[in-house]
Amino acid sequence: MFEDPQIFSQAPEIDGQVYECEAGCIHVNVQNLNIRFQKDDFLLFGYMISEALEKLSGVDIDEIYRILNKLKSKPSHKKPDLDTPSEK
Repeated sequence: MFEDPQIFSQAPEIDGQVYECEAGCIHVNVQNLNIRFQKDDFLLFGYMISEALEKLSGVDIDEIYRILNKLKSKPSHKKPDLDTPSEK
């Protein structure tokens, strides 16, 4: 019998998540894009993405995790919608 899907990571800001489905595949889901991996292939994909993050940001992956954790712990403040006229 299959178990319920297990969610490993979520990013509500981009409507994204990484989860393992009932069949044991790993899914990377962002908005309406869903990429399905076998576990070993997902690990290689994750390594590739972490290497790209380091190169794009110029910061090692451990520092990126620290930055992301700080952002997650801060309350989010919505920026004002500049397209909408303000009421005076």
